[in-house]
Amino acid sequence: MVKPGSFFPMIRTLRLLALALLALAIVAVPATAKKSSGFKTGTYKATGDVSFKFKVYKGTCYADGGKKKTGYCLSGIGSPPKLQMDCPDVKDGVKDHEAFAFLPNQKHIPSSGKIRIKFTNPVRTDEFDVHTFNLDLGKKSKGSGSLSMDQQVKSIAVISTCTSGKKKFTVKK
Repeated sequence: MVKPGSFFPMIRTLRLLALALLALAIVAVPATAKKSSGFKTGTYKATGDVSFKFKVYKGTCYADGGKKKTGYCLSGIGSPPKLQMDCPDVKDGVKDHEAFAFLPNQKHIPSSGKIRIKFTNPVRTDEFDVHTFNLDLGKKSKGSGSLSMDQQVKSIAVISTCTSGKKKFTVKK
């Protein structure tokens, strides 16, 4: 049995308790929603067929098409990796040699984490390099990719192709 007049203070207590729980729920939701869904910033190291370092940072950098975009960016650190070039059809001069591969600088990282770059670099008349850089960067500080390079070289009026083949690597922070 409820004593007369004791029912209303109990309702007030229940209301205050419900308001307190609601306030805690409102505070807790933004705290859990603040977890970062972006890439981890800092220095990454690539190992495997080739070794190099790059950094991921937040800022303004170049997206595909040469437009500037704000978000996560990638820049190579230090010397680019050297790739062993195989030139099977060169008759004279340097057959096999090393060449520096391309590393992006100030490249925007899309939300997918996939960067695909292929460009041609003219060296001399009838000579050029084709660089290919692929990276799949995960949001948990790990990823993988590949580098390759093809060179069109001229050796006493004979145009030859040198290639590095596809060099695979894994990255972690």
